Amino acid sequence: MAHGSLCVCAVVVAELGRYFSDEQDLREFLAACQIDHDPLSMETALEAARIMRVYARNKGPRERVAPDFLIGAHAIQQADALLTNDAGFFRNYFAALKVITPVN
Repeated sequence: MAHGSLCVCAVVVAELGRYFSDEQDLREFLAACQIDHDPLSMETALEAARIMRVYARNKGPRERVAPDFLIGAHAIQQADALLTNDAGFFRNYFAALKVITPVN
């Protein structure tokens, strides 16, 4: 089942980076997988801040950090869906977001 092209924001690039020996290996991986970088817009950052406020008002556990909200906001504002193993959080706080979980 095809879902279209893949893109990642800078937060995901940074998080992926720890799994590669150097920047060039990461760049080659992204290119080989045909994953594009899509910069975060100001609107996306503002949406992440808005949802973080909702999360804080709901007394969400402190385990969630800004990158989680930036990734979700990027997906909802600048993409069509989010591929994640953490579907529960994103479905809860990004209700309009189409969440896809990988097949293991």
